Amino acid sequence: MTAQTGTQNQAVTAPQTRITTQTKPQTAAPPRPEIQVMFDLISRMGFMMMGATGIIYDNENYRLGWQMGSGALCDAVGLTYDAGMDLYKLDFVTHDRDDYVSFEQVYTDNVRPLIEKHTGFYLKLF
Repeated sequence: MTAQTGTQNQAVTAPQTRITTQTKPQTAAPPRPEIQVMFDLISRMGFMMMGATGIIYDNENYRLGWQMGSGALCDAVGLTYDAGMDLYKLDFVTHDRDDYVSFEQVYTDNVRPLIEKHTGFYLKLF
């Protein structure tokens, strides 16, 4: 593979330099309390039981999202908190069918049952 610019050529010809001069990795800002409440609402066990991967959060928009494990009825889930109304929005995405289901103005006690229904996974053992 040939590099097209000087910067790329330097990276290709001197990988040892890149490795020895690595900077400290940037860490993401810690989750806001609202994000932590959403994470706790689903629970660590719930994420494990769903086989959730790629869990991401957005502090500015109060959004928590993740990819589903194998056997799920959907591919990805997004949970957004509306601080003004104290309600949630749930998004379920299925890539192979180009399917997108969204529920707005969801009360806290309905978040878990909706996730269980639309993913096909239970979020707790009993």
